[in-house]
Amino acid sequence: MMDDINLYRLNEKLAQILENNGIKNLKLTSLGNSIASGYSAYRETKPILYRNDSLKLVMQVHDIHVETYHFARAQNNSDDKIFNWVDSNITLGEIYKMNKSDYSNNGFTSMTTTIKKEQIDKYYSEDKEVKIQDAIFDSNINSSNIIIYNGLTGSFLDNITRNGKHKLTYGIKKDQIGLESTLKLIQDRNRKSHTNTQVYLCGAPDFLGIHISEFINRRLKKVAKKYANTVYVKPVETKLFYDSLNQTGKKVDIHYDEEEYLEMLNHIFESISENYEFLKAKINLDRSLCEANSLIELEFSSLINNPNLLQRLIHEIIEEDCKDILNSSHKIKYLQNIKKFLLEVFPYDYFYLGKNNIVKEIAYQKKR
Repeated sequence: MMDDINLYRLNEKLAQILENNGIKNLKLTSLGNSIASGYSAYRETKPILYRNDSLKLVMQVHDIHVETYHFARAQNNSDDKIFNWVDSNITLGEIYKMNKSDYSNNGFTSMTTTIKKEQIDKYYSEDKEVKIQDAIFDSNINSSNIIIYNGLTGSFLDNITRNGKHKLTYGIKKDQIGLESTLKLIQDRNRKSHTNTQVYLCGAPDFLGIHISEFINRRLKKVAKKYANTVYVKPVETKLFYDSLNQTGKKVDIHYDEEEYLEMLNHIFESISENYEFLKAKINLDRSLCEANSLIELEFSSLINNPNLLQRLIHEIIEEDCKDILNSSHKIKYLQNIKKFLLEVFPYDYFYLGKNNIVKEIAYQKKR
């Protein structure tokens, strides 16, 4: 009950932030694996964003239209497949068809679940022709695109449960390639098409609070730091053993139950509220610096002889990026964050700007 009340407050907080940023249309997409789909083997299976009961009502009060999408499924959900969904621009109807197959009793693809036929028909209507790129790449200045991503487990579990021949961590490494392909595709679209899509990368469930999933979550934390559009979201501690809705005795499940999914939503919407404006600024900064880097690469001979002009260009970009962060402590935190990010990707994306020029400007901004 307290999580319900707190989630309402977080919805209200986010609505105020979006309203202050001139947002009129919020597109929320759950993308990824079985957790992203809201699956539970023995408790209620329900698409995760449908579990946020007060979201649309709160946003409506602030004159913000909400669209929620679930491009996720409970199996065959390795990160390379997720990348292919985005790259091939799959439709929601195709994803829903996969979900209906997953929850059918055909003996081959069926899964342990308590979901009923009327719920399947309600959640997964196959006539949805919305394409994934329409859901996550809206470039309208009054729209906000937010992806809630759960992944890095599909290939790992496939290797274990389907008699794979690879070492235990092979699937995780394989999934990381797929995950980063998706994040890079989104970042490239942000840079070239001004889509400003944010990604909230959720940690794998923390079974019994003993951090057994930390070998996955350490990777997710490192990945999140490499992309201007991405933030890591801490996982929820799970019970692991659950009372089944339709069987007797305790059952083991690596997925969340109703309370844990609600707690997860609290973590997600708290993270969005805390990071929305920082990510917005960071995406804009990354785009501007990439554009400047490309310009200098093309005009290198004329600019290399004028270091003052180059420094002034970098100053104007970072000064513009920081102008809306009025709180001094928030500004210092943001500058520390972007310094780590910029130096991480500098050799690949901003080389022609000069590392010392970037470091010098950030130091200058911290003193202001």
